[in-house]
Amino acid sequence: MTGWHLLLGGLALTGVAAAVYLLDRLGLWLEDRGWLYYRRKKPGSSPLSMWVAMQQFMEPGFKHVREVGQDHRQDEGESGQRLLSGLLACLEATPVNAEQVRLYLAAAQKAGWDCEQFYAEAVRAHLSARPERAPHMPSLEDVMPD
Repeated sequence: MTGWHLLLGGLALTGVAAAVYLLDRLGLWLEDRGWLYYRRKKPGSSPLSMWVAMQQFMEPGFKHVREVGQDHRQDEGESGQRLLSGLLACLEATPVNAEQVRLYLAAAQKAGWDCEQFYAEAVRAHLSARPERAPHMPSLEDVMPD
């Protein structure tokens, strides 16, 4: 081997080392920007999660049906709480405004609830906290929506 061969071999090794170092720096730079998982950050899920995307591609309606159903149940619970708190506030007034109570019962009926049971439960809850208000409570016939 001549000196030129040794010099070219040394330069090739130095070039390969420099290229590996630069590729490492590039990987770290990409990782810092969130474009790549490399050394410092690890992915939050396993490689099997790719099959979830495949299932969503094959069955797109499943996710949408589940999400809409969950939203609907959450909305029902929130609207029920609003109706109940509004009805309890109406029952707190002196004198009780029968027309307002009728509006809350009509909204409950429109939501598909049994408004008689809803009114009875609201009156029971109100009277359990304030039994002296019993004479001020309107009867169901007076507040029943048409």
